[in-house]
Amino acid sequence: MLEAPGKNYVSESRGSRGPRRVSASPERRLRRDLSEDFADDPHWEDDAPVGRRKAGLRVRFRGVPSTRWGRIAAGCGVVVLLGICAGLFAMARSFLLHDERFVIPSSSSIEFQGNAHVTRAQLLSIFGEDVERNIFTVSLAQRRAELERLPWVAHATVMRLLPNRMRVSIVERTPVAFVRQGSHIGLVDGNGVLLDMPVEARPDGKYSFPVVTGISAEDPLSTSRGADEDL
Repeated sequence: MLEAPGKNYVSESRGSRGPRRVSASPERRLRRDLSEDFADDPHWEDDAPVGRRKAGLRVRFRGVPSTRWGRIAAGCGVVVLLGICAGLFAMARSFLLHDERFVIPSSSSIEFQGNAHVTRAQLLSIFGEDVERNIFTVSLAQRRAELERLPWVAHATVMRLLPNRMRVSIVERTPVAFVRQGSHIGLVDGNGVLLDMPVEARPDGKYSFPVVTGISAEDPLSTSRGADEDL
């Protein structure tokens, strides 16, 4: 009768469990964690020397000289380039401000559009100083503000048409009623702005509005607007 080698089988089974797992050292664990964190970075080198990793990442810009004299030469080149640009800008500015082709020759070079009640003479009184003047020295914002101070002008646009012409577009106010102030008859728009009667207009021929009384030029616009809304 044969006896099974039980003890030997048990000892062999215990021996076949494989090598015992050894806990990783802190340094290897840190290296493994860093490898997992930077696994997607193509520039990360897991096998790089320790001294290289401690030195940090060095960034180099292409085209920048690495030597001292090279950087000095590059700085001088930048200064020269800036000087050339400044000189070209000064030449262009002098050409635009002093060339005779950019001078407004006469009042006929100023074009007006949209004016039905404001006469050309009234508009030219604002641009009188701009005739025979360089077109680039005319302040468009200032001329627009002066135009919009005229009672009939609600909005104005001023443009330069190179080399020596200007275009002015006018949006006039729309009257809604007559205003009687003593013996004087005028007009008023929907915002309560008092308007003078145009010279060529006749109350019985061009306008057909109700007559409002009790409005004075010294009254605030809120009072005049309220009177217009009651019409």
